Amino acid sequence: MDIGFAGVGRMGRHFALHLARAGHRVIAFDPVVRADEELEGAGISLVDDVATIAATPLSLSMLPDAGSARQLLEGDGGLFAAAVEGHRHVLMGTMGIGVVQELAVEAARNGVGLADAPVSGSVAAARARTLTTMVGSTPELFEELRPVLAEFTKAQFHVGPVGSGNVVKLAVNVVVGSVNESVAEALLLATKAGVDRSLFYEVLQAGAGGGAYVDYKKDAFLAAGDPPVDAPVTLIHKDLTLAAELADQLGIRLPGAAANAGVLADAIARGHGNLDLSRIGIALEADSAN
Repeated sequence: MDIGFAGVGRMGRHFALHLARAGHRVIAFDPVVRADEELEGAGISLVDDVATIAATPLSLSMLPDAGSARQLLEGDGGLFAAAVEGHRHVLMGTMGIGVVQELAVEAARNGVGLADAPVSGSVAAARARTLTTMVGSTPELFEELRPVLAEFTKAQFHVGPVGSGNVVKLAVNVVVGSVNESVAEALLLATKAGVDRSLFYEVLQAGAGGGAYVDYKKDAFLAAGDPPVDAPVTLIHKDLTLAAELADQLGIRLPGAAANAGVLADAIARGHGNLDLSRIGIALEADSAN
């Protein structure tokens, strides 16, 4: 199958590679990437215009924010306007539900079927094909898309109409941010009291506080230097900000998420925004020293 793919950065490149290895002909577009030996070696064609990916029956995008998604999809030169009849697009970046719903109206106006399908998991999980995706779409479109999504994710959930995927993703990242913050605080508490860092982490894994996130982030939390970036501080801060906006619309409070977002904002202000989320302890320790 011919598949268009927009956004072959840290995460999206692995999606495109898995699709190519599964036998699909992948045509990729990226506003920054113009040449890439790994992608081209896998048979992925890199193009410099949106119209080429819009000519496929199905396209996916993995872009970092609403602004970049709008730039790709909307307007006379956007993917929706250039799309062939019956085109389907899967919006995999995380953004506010309002933006997704506005894009869905524009997509329908151009005869394009739109689904939002953000993912939960790290870059390492993308490489290993162990991500979870939560899909907002009609039931019929979900069944059409599921075999393709299964080429690069481990689990696919239909969570409701278009926009619902982003709602669930934001809720999931409220948990991720909270767990990450708790581990960072626990490490700071234990090590400042003289407990060996690795020993404490082993106890944490074995006890009631253990779990999937604690397990797979162990190397990152215990790294002597800065570990590879799976999810930067700025990305989770963006998602918690979007979650707060949604909570306001719903008339509910998320005090824990608000506190977590505040810590992340402080880390960004200290110049740590592009570090892996596990490095949040740097900002916490700096605060403790003041």
